[in-house]
Amino acid sequence: MATHGTEKYEWAVEQGIQLAQMAGELIEKNPLTELVREPSLSCVLFRRIGWSAEDYRNWTYKNHESGFALVTPTKWKSPNGHETVSRFCFINPDTTKNDIEEILKSME
Repeated sequence: MATHGTEKYEWAVEQGIQLAQMAGELIEKNPLTELVREPSLSCVLFRRIGWSAEDYRNWTYKNHESGFALVTPTKWKSPNGHETVSRFCFINPDTTKNDIEEILKSME
């Protein structure tokens, strides 16, 4: 805060919220993905239809090791018990719509 000031911090937080809303819209439009719950602050929980916990894990490691993206799986308590889903958590305010689209495309 001392380096960038409160305005820059406020902008970064607001940008994270906007990115989460945008990601939610893109997830809903994608026939292979669905929201687990509505975006909350800078976080979005979603599932890739038909994926197992292993699919999420393999996808995450592949993307992280290549330097493409770090989108981690998480557990969600569903009516059938806990299921593995994916999670966007927008920290970098320089993330773009294209970044989100490319990440979702990598799930095909």
